[in-house]
Amino acid sequence: VMQACAGVECFYLSISETGAFPNLEKPRVIWAGIHGDLKRLLMLQKILEQSLAALGFATDTRGFSPHLTLARVPDEAFPGDKKRLGEAAGALSSDCSIPVSSVSLMRSQLMQWGPVYTVLVAAPLLQKV
Repeated sequence: VMQACAGVECFYLSISETGAFPNLEKPRVIWAGIHGDLKRLLMLQKILEQSLAALGFATDTRGFSPHLTLARVPDEAFPGDKKRLGEAAGALSSDCSIPVSSVSLMRSQLMQWGPVYTVLVAAPLLQKV
């Protein structure tokens, strides 16, 4: 991760629309869409994926969909509650800018009570002068 991030300058992303996977009717994940310097983000993602694949990590076959996960909806939630949550998520809007100054490799463990996230390594990006 450190080598993959070496030479990559800090950049900005922005949050705009919100939505849900797989859809707003039956949401499992509530997300916020990412915009801004997507060219740099996609370049960084590709470099990281190639670097991690060389270390034996499997690549994601679903393709990269830039987003922020805001919430996970439990399977046991009532269908009506899921639908209302999906409708509320689809109605949210935001327009804020986020500086990207480092990259963290995270481990995500899905437990009974919810996901547990652990930072494995963090790599700073180059500060613009």
